[in-house]
Amino acid sequence: MTASYWTPPWLRPLVGFPLPFAGRAEPSRAALPTGVGMFCGHLRANMPDVAERAGLSWICAEVRWQSADPKHRAKPNRKSTHAMIADELRARGIAVHAWAWLLPRTGKEGWRAGLKDSVAAASALGAESLVLDSEGPWYGRASACGRLMRAASKQCHAAGLSLGVTSLGLPSWHPSLPWSEFGLADYGIPQAYDSKNHLGPDYPARCVEEWHERTGLDHLACGFATYGKTREQFHSHMMAIPPVPAAIGWLWRHTSEREWAEIARWAAERREGGWL
Repeated sequence: MTASYWTPPWLRPLVGFPLPFAGRAEPSRAALPTGVGMFCGHLRANMPDVAERAGLSWICAEVRWQSADPKHRAKPNRKSTHAMIADELRARGIAVHAWAWLLPRTGKEGWRAGLKDSVAAASALGAESLVLDSEGPWYGRASACGRLMRAASKQCHAAGLSLGVTSLGLPSWHPSLPWSEFGLADYGIPQAYDSKNHLGPDYPARCVEEWHERTGLDHLACGFATYGKTREQFHSHMMAIPPVPAAIGWLWRHTSEREWAEIARWAAERREGGWL
């Protein structure tokens, strides 16, 4: 990271120029994802081959899932074999990022312990960023989310990671989520999934536009769904993604050969067009 002028989200509506802000350095643009990516759980040996054929530029691997139920807790991608797969992905020009699901609570399954562990796990994978998946549990938790995001920004940047955040697609439909606090991240991922295929072709563009307005984030990766869609629906879903620096699918294990082929065609067309 290089020191830079950066305007905190809460000051952006009030000033029309960058302000020096000692508490935050702007991350290197190289650490922000570009091109088409895919969220995944466990890294698996066949992933570099599949990712390369599909034209992926990045993957985002899970490193922590917090839960009040011990049966649902997870700390994936901690073995040396996972680090080797990450190395192979990078050797093929595919960037590795990490993601975590943290809860607004205290204790061993609280966000403070989970954040520290997630940053360490992401660093061990050689990830370029850590993405916090902040959805339902964070409704109405603006103060707690602000503490999380400030701590995450500090810890991630100290570890050489960018900080990303992902949440539900259209902010106006989820006003209780702490959108301004999400703006403390370096980039965002609107989940423009349209899982029931009824929100219209402009839905992804509306998600990206509202995210920019509500969070102040300029670097946005549009999330798309690889499940619950016919061939025609998935094609339309992909074609509706607006011009953004990055896009990412949810989720690797939901993605069949049919979707991978469509992703490969879409990524090639967008690269040819010069905007992805």
